[in-house]
Amino acid sequence: TWTELAKGPSPRSNHVAAIVGNRLVVHGGNASSDGLVFDPLGDTWAFDLDAETWSQVTTSNDPPARLFHSATVGPDDASLVVYGGGDENAFTMFLHDMWVLQLAADGTSGAWTMLGQGASPPPGPSSADLVLDPARNRLVLWAGHEDNLLGNTNALWAYDLGGGSWSSLITGDLLTGASNGFCDFPADFVTPDLDSPERRSAGVAVLMDEGETLLIFGGKTDCGLINDVWSLNLADHVWTERSPATGGEICLRAFANCQTMCF
Repeated sequence: TWTELAKGPSPRSNHVAAIVGNRLVVHGGNASSDGLVFDPLGDTWAFDLDAETWSQVTTSNDPPARLFHSATVGPDDASLVVYGGGDENAFTMFLHDMWVLQLAADGTSGAWTMLGQGASPPPGPSSADLVLDPARNRLVLWAGHEDNLLGNTNALWAYDLGGGSWSSLITGDLLTGASNGFCDFPADFVTPDLDSPERRSAGVAVLMDEGETLLIFGGKTDCGLINDVWSLNLADHVWTERSPATGGEICLRAFANCQTMCF
C-alpha cells in the first residue's frame, strides 16, 4: 500500500538517496527540465522516517554540485558517501571524486570530507551503483558510463575504507576499437566479458543474503534498455544470471536482440 508523505525538496532528477540511521538522506540532482541543459544541485535534505518530516541539512566544506552520481550509507550508519557524477558539462565530462557527509546526531547539520585523495579512482563513471560491503570494510562500485572511449561499462571496483585505495575486481569488456562516429559502433568495438552482465548505466543494485550478495537489475546499455537480473557473490566476485534479458544485449550474447547501438 502506497502512502504519500510530506512534501520536501524542490523537484529534481538524477539525484541520490540512502537510508542513514532513521533518515532518508537526499543529495544533489538536476533541477533542469530541459533535456539539452543540466542544472546541478548541491543541497542535502533529510526525511525523518519516524516523524515523517523533511529538513534541509546545513552542511560545510561542500563538494561541487552534481547529478548522475552514486551514493550509499557509510559504515557507521551515520554518514552518506557520494561518488562521481557530473556537473553542467555532464554530456562529455564526469567527476572522479568521492565525498562523505558526516551527519550530526539530530540530522540537521553535517560536514563533508573528501575520500581517497591520492588514490587512483575508476575512470568515471556516472550513473553507477555504489554499495557498502560491511563484511569486507569496503565500497563496491558497479557499472556506469565512463567519460572515455568505452562509454557504458561492466567493470567492478572496490574502495578499501581502511587503506583508502581503489582496486579493480573485474575488468569487464575490453575496448578493442574506436567508434565510427556518434552512436556508430563497429562489431569489434569491444571484446565482451560474457561472464559479466552487459555493460550499462542507470541501473539499480541492492545487497541481499545478509550483505553477501549484490543483486542488480536493468539499466541502459549500448543496445537500449535492459531488463535482466544478475547476482554477484561478494566473496569470490562470481556473477550468476538470475533472469535473462529479453532485449538490450549485444548480438554476441546468446538470444540477444540488439535493436540499436546508440548509448
